[in-house]
Amino acid sequence: MASQEEPGSTIPPHILSKLNPDFVPFFRDVLSKRPRDVTIEELRAHPEKYRAPTAIDTSKCERVTDYKVISEDGATVPVRVYHPDPDKHGDGPYPVHMNHHETIFGKAFQDAWAALNWVINSATTLNINPSSISVGGISAGGNISFVLQHMARDAGLPLKLCLASVPPTTDCISYDSPTDSPYSSFSEFANGPVLPWDRIKYFGQSCFPVEKRDKIRKMWPEWWLAPIKAPNFKGLCPTFIRTAECDMLRDEGEAYGLKLVEGGNKVTIKRYLGAVHTMMYLPLENEQRRSYDEDAIRALREAHGLAK
Repeated sequence: MASQEEPGSTIPPHILSKLNPDFVPFFRDVLSKRPRDVTIEELRAHPEKYRAPTAIDTSKCERVTDYKVISEDGATVPVRVYHPDPDKHGDGPYPVHMNHHETIFGKAFQDAWAALNWVINSATTLNINPSSISVGGISAGGNISFVLQHMARDAGLPLKLCLASVPPTTDCISYDSPTDSPYSSFSEFANGPVLPWDRIKYFGQSCFPVEKRDKIRKMWPEWWLAPIKAPNFKGLCPTFIRTAECDMLRDEGEAYGLKLVEGGNKVTIKRYLGAVHTMMYLPLENEQRRSYDEDAIRALREAHGLAK
């Protein structure tokens, strides 16, 4: 059995040679020691056991307020609003995070749409400008934010920015093999140290149990599952897409960006060299992590007219 102290034996050489050297000890000391095959039932029974080391409880932090949003199916969705320290951050931004309720695949899009409309309609309570709102997310959250930018355009709701990181834009969780993808990064990094093919299959089986697959898929527009198939790419809000070089989802995220360009939209695409799918969870002192955070801050400030 390969030792966890030998990263070259657990990361394929063709991937290891591309990785940011700072990531390897993080993989060896943190990621490689986390359990990979955990059932949904086990996760539900012991969530604290599998909580990521980067997950912190912010409920007791200053200027943090919890609210409840009613989704389309009547479910209550918790939303947490982070009001900035005016002495440090001036007038914003005001991050709003949501916790999707546990239900079948597809309801998350409705939850997000309900939350976006709640923010706009609660502008007075939240003390925000309802015409200065952005959406964004990481991984599947990026997928949801893409769907939101189309829905907002169709509903006449202006958005300042869509900020999506390492997003899936195809129906990749339904593939039978990495070679089903038309994008080379999907096969190249199928055995990578973060989000390998077996993990994507795990997500697919969790979202679409065999006995419910067809029923669930018929409930939603195809482009919700694969935003790159959206019927209209014109008139969308400015978008900043961030991809990781050593990530299976790299090429499809960038391909969505090119579709936005073809639609005449303002788009920025940045590929972080040597980075993996979870680059944003590297230690704060990591140079690439700092660059990732600074890029987001700069993009949001510019989008909302707060650039210094």
